[in-house]
Amino acid sequence: MMDMEMNADMEREEGSETGGGSNEGSSTGSMYCTLEQNFEQIRNAMKNNRALESYEHEYKRLFESLYQSHRSEDELTKKCKTLQEEVAEGMNKIFDLEKKVEIGEMNIEQLKNEIIEKKKHTDIIHVREQKAQEIIENLRISIAKLTEEINQKSKQLSTEEQLPPTQEKDGLTKENERLLGEVDALKQCLKNAANYNQEIEEKVNETEEKIKSLQETIDQQNNDMLKVQREREKTQSELDNLYEKFIIRSTELQTVDEAYKEMQNNALKQEQLLSDQVMENEKSQKELHKVTQQVMSMKKSSDNLQIKITQIEKELNDKSRLIKDLNKEMHGKQKELERLNLEKENTESKLTKERNLNMKTEENLKRNVTILKNSESEVAGLTKCIESDKKTIEKLNRFKETASKNIKEQEEIIMKLNYEIRVFEQTNRRMQTTEDEMTAAANEMRRHIKKLETDKNKCVIETQELTVKVKDCVDELKLKRLEIADYQKRLHEADNRFRQHQTVFDNIRAERNSFKKNLLLVQEEVVELKAKAKNLNLEINVLKDQLAIKEADLMKQEFLFNKLEKEKDGLKVEITNIRINMSNFREEMEKMKQEEKFLKKTLQEADLTIIKQTKEIELIMNERDIIGTQIVRRNDEISLQYNKMQILTETLAGGEKQYTQRMDEIRTLKLELKNLKLRNAALEKHTSSLNDLRDAVSHLERNLNKERLKVMALEEEVQNPLNIHRWRSLEGTDPDTFELLKKIQILQKRIVKMSTEMINKDKKIREIEKLYTNLRKVLAKQPGPEILVHLNKTRRALRDRGNKMKSLVAELNMAISTEHKFEIDKIKKELNITKAKYFAQKKKNLKPLEYIKQIPATLTVNPNKFHYSGFDVNNPTSKDSTISSTVITQ
Repeated sequence: MMDMEMNADMEREEGSETGGGSNEGSSTGSMYCTLEQNFEQIRNAMKNNRALESYEHEYKRLFESLYQSHRSEDELTKKCKTLQEEVAEGMNKIFDLEKKVEIGEMNIEQLKNEIIEKKKHTDIIHVREQKAQEIIENLRISIAKLTEEINQKSKQLSTEEQLPPTQEKDGLTKENERLLGEVDALKQCLKNAANYNQEIEEKVNETEEKIKSLQETIDQQNNDMLKVQREREKTQSELDNLYEKFIIRSTELQTVDEAYKEMQNNALKQEQLLSDQVMENEKSQKELHKVTQQVMSMKKSSDNLQIKITQIEKELNDKSRLIKDLNKEMHGKQKELERLNLEKENTESKLTKERNLNMKTEENLKRNVTILKNSESEVAGLTKCIESDKKTIEKLNRFKETASKNIKEQEEIIMKLNYEIRVFEQTNRRMQTTEDEMTAAANEMRRHIKKLETDKNKCVIETQELTVKVKDCVDELKLKRLEIADYQKRLHEADNRFRQHQTVFDNIRAERNSFKKNLLLVQEEVVELKAKAKNLNLEINVLKDQLAIKEADLMKQEFLFNKLEKEKDGLKVEITNIRINMSNFREEMEKMKQEEKFLKKTLQEADLTIIKQTKEIELIMNERDIIGTQIVRRNDEISLQYNKMQILTETLAGGEKQYTQRMDEIRTLKLELKNLKLRNAALEKHTSSLNDLRDAVSHLERNLNKERLKVMALEEEVQNPLNIHRWRSLEGTDPDTFELLKKIQILQKRIVKMSTEMINKDKKIREIEKLYTNLRKVLAKQPGPEILVHLNKTRRALRDRGNKMKSLVAELNMAISTEHKFEIDKIKKELNITKAKYFAQKKKNLKPLEYIKQIPATLTVNPNKFHYSGFDVNNPTSKDSTISSTVITQ
């Protein structure tokens, strides 16, 4: 008792220190103070009365049980408050993390869009570079052809005329210098383009690093979300104690198990597909390695061929020098040496053809190298795609592990709940055994059961809401399956790309085989040229021997010339005839000179046309530059539009944030209203129970007062007995009263037991009510199905907007590409027209040159004859031949 009094004093002091706290605390404290005072009074009275000493212990136990129930109520209220605060904090954390995740997803989508745009820009720039390289290579080929034609023309003019025109040479040298300057300018443009490509690649690498860092942050945020979700699930598992919800959860677990099995099957299929792709990629890498080795061997062989060609050119130069020395020694043998020169020119033309073939082979090698680089870049892209697929599979595995963990936790929770259900059923059985004895309490319990039935109906409504949530989860599973189907489509696309790469590699192999064949043909031609060079050396040696023989014959013919001077007089008549023929030949020579002047004029006109064409080409190049600037301006305009779109998206995000904040405020206000209503209902229930207790206390006090009066009366009668003399005192006791006292004691014991049982039942009922109220509060705080529907609608709207934006961007790119293609087609058509004009003019210029080549063929003498000082060595001399030779020498 002293402990109880001390505890009561401590509670009073705590109530005074806290300043009253609330009206409930003050009312309960005052009530318990009055009860303690009454308890002390009644206890003192019982101590004074010996008859009531037997009831003192039971009365004390009743008061102690009441005091413990009060303490347990206070403790449970504190625990409920702490749990409510923890739940509120967890919900706030979840909302904050969801907002962060949404912001991170928005940033990721923006960065992905920027990467796609930059990749498209790089692809466009690569296409431009390839086209520029093709144009430059075509220009180089045309310049080489023009230089070769100019050299041929200069050689022909030098052979035909004794005095070469210096003015034309100067003009040709100037044109060559100008063309070389254009080639240098084009090289500088190529260098600038290469630098620009390097800068773009650096930017792309920086963006990829940023994406990696953002992905790491997102993974961390996802881990935090998973931790918070686990804590939330634990709190919900501790609060979910109703039997009907257990059944719903069991059905949900069955559906989740089925979905989990399907996910496992899909994951196994994807792992098999990935393993197959990895094997195929390894095979493709091995083939690429082989192709690169073959290309290196081809490069080495081409280098060896170039070295051999340079050696052949050096040998040819040495031979040309020897031929020039022989020309100086053999002024009289010009006709035969012209044949040798013609053969030399043919060999040089063949060498030029071989050089052109080598140039073509080098160009093809360069193209193959570019194709290989592109294929390597595509292979790198495929490897990146495979890595991204691996990451997605890892994420799915993580999700699978988390799902399995959640399933295990839910199974443990179900076991606990089943155990609690069994305990609850046992208590119900005990209650059914005591129902027969407690009819009055049964009526009250029936009323309470009606209330529980109303609550049951509410729970049924809540179960329907949970079924709606389950349907939403099923929809999300369907969406995830659709995402898996998209990944499978991507894998099929990657397979198609890989097959395309295989076809490209097959084409490269075919081209390699063709190049090998061309190399074999070139090697055979080189061997033939070497054989021809050996034959030329043998012929030159034979000609030297013939010259020695002919010089001996000339000495003999000089002796004969002295004899033939006597016959000169007879041949003067023939000389006059020959002079007439010579005059005719001179007239023909003048006609030939006129034709030569006409041809020179045509050459000058051709030069003018070439100058005009070069000017037109410059104009085309300027137009190309203008088009490039226009494209740059359009790209700038597109970038400005993208910036505007980003600003609009940011404003939309800000509006959505404000909307979510307002919705959160509305939710908090609704939750506060529900809490106030629940508090009001709890206070009303508490007040009703207090009235019942007060009535019971007043009834007990009345009974006590009656019993006290009876005891006082009996004591007075014992002390002052009436009719002493009339009545006789008898020995013994009254058995009826003793039995009645025993019955009273038994009944009192029963009453005490019943009161204790009632107190325990009331405690259990209060605990159940508290759990029920806490569940109602938690469910009220949790978001309803309407919010999930709204979220799904917003997500769908955002997806539709994203798809529309992607379609608009694709349409813009298509429009830009179509405009670029039309402009390129125009430029190609104009180039083809200029090429056709150029080749037509070239043919016109070549016709008079062919006519000039045909004219000296008619004037050539038989090759078997060798004229020197008017005598024929091979054939016998005649008078006519000797006269003609003397005239020619004069």
